[in-house]
Amino acid sequence: MDGRTDYLRNSLARLRAINRNELDSKDQVNYDLYQDLLDTAVKGLKFHNDAIPIKGVIPHNLMMPVNQMEGVQQDIPRTFAMMPSETREDYEDIILRLQRVPASWTKPSPLWNKAWLRK
Repeated sequence: MDGRTDYLRNSLARLRAINRNELDSKDQVNYDLYQDLLDTAVKGLKFHNDAIPIKGVIPHNLMMPVNQMEGVQQDIPRTFAMMPSETREDYEDIILRLQRVPASWTKPSPLWNKAWLRK
């Protein structure tokens, strides 16, 4: 997680090193939008939001790894829905991945332990 936080802060520093006034109007809009995204993500760090805010519209809170909108119960079906499913090989790949699902979430991750032990 520290690497993600560092990446976020470095991205903001690199963006601020660009002189916005030297950009054309279209790129200034992109600059402003990206800066707002990064600023909001940095502010969210104190609330334990994920440092990489790109996944969805709602910030992913690392201290709440499972809720009604996100978590393993949502991520697994979404992932399988995005997989190709046209050929026999596609379906064999899906079956193989389904067989591996329990191993990927039966052991709590250190992040889950930290979230549940936090007061």
